Parts: sequence; structure tokens; C-alpha cells
Amino acid sequence: MPVDLLFELGYLLSDKTGVEVRVVSYNYDKSSGVLCVKASIEGAVREACIPVRQCKGVAANRVEKCLAKAITSDEKKISELAESLLRED
Repeated sequence: MPVDLLFELGYLLSDKTGVEVRVVSYNYDKSSGVLCVKASIEGAVREACIPVRQCKGVAANRVEKCLAKAITSDEKKISELAESLLRED
């Protein structure tokens, strides 16, 4: 079953922040294990990055599923990402 990571991230971030978050794009660096998310929050486009090391080295066709599982199973990760996006100036 395909994973819509943009939708999942937007849903989780909106729930965590209490405001509408529309994820514009994301990038995952498999070598460093860092996920960067660009999102529109209250009309401002912001970007934040968090480590998601458990997906380092995962095959390209499984990265989205790995990221979705890692983020949904660890509330600290989505909280860290939400806080980073909100404090961005």
C-alpha cells in the first residue's frame, strides 16, 4: 500500500500545532539520516529538519514507508519537527 508522506506529515503537524500545516515538500538524506520538511503555516513557508536515523540506508522504494512508520511511532519526532517549524522566523 503506497504511503502519502506529504499528507501524513501535514495531518500530524496540524494536529500537533493546532493550526493548518500544508507540507509543500520534504527531502530525506539517506546517508545522514536527516529529514527536512518545507511547510506552509499560517501563510508563511518554513523549513525544519530532524534526524530520522532508523531509515538510513533503506532502499529508495521503502524510504517513505520507513519515514512514515518512524514518525508516527515516535511522538517526540513530530513534536520536535512541529516546534522547529513554529519557531522559524
